[in-house]
Amino acid sequence: MSMKETNKTLTLSLLNAGHGREEIENMTPGEIIQEGLTINVNGKPMCHTVRMANDFGMEHKNMLSIVRKMKEAGKLEGFQVIDCRYTDGSGRKLPAYLVDRDAFTLVTLTRRGDTADLFRRRYMQAF
Repeated sequence: MSMKETNKTLTLSLLNAGHGREEIENMTPGEIIQEGLTINVNGKPMCHTVRMANDFGMEHKNMLSIVRKMKEAGKLEGFQVIDCRYTDGSGRKLPAYLVDRDAFTLVTLTRRGDTADLFRRRYMQAF
């Protein structure tokens, strides 16, 4: 099964997970942040880019750009990176990603500074 098919299967099976796709997409940034560091998807902990951006002190659009560029460059090939959406304060559905532990690690290794170090430590403790 190709990575694209794997991601499609995982995305479609969100309905059988701890959180359903609609539930995740209806989450606001505040709810995503309150949810904790990871969100349970098919029994697998995944990290939401809204949470990553918040904890790195970045705007979400910048975190989204980092993940998108790494994905397009093939740097996240073999890892689970799921396209999803979230609901902003005005009710708009905006793009986001859910990333698995290994994809998260690769993304965070590109970040620098004390905030990045602290976040990596917190993430490792979550697993």
